[in-house]
Amino acid sequence: MISLTNSAIFIVDSRTVVSFVMEIDENGLMHD
Repeated sequence: MISLTNSAIFIVDSRTVVSFVMEIDENGLMHD
């Protein structure tokens, strides 16, 4: 149960990071 909760949190956190990076990239603030 605990590992399942941790996995769910990790998935949500990963999606948040990805969406955040995509948003920055769309705003043209990120330069490779």
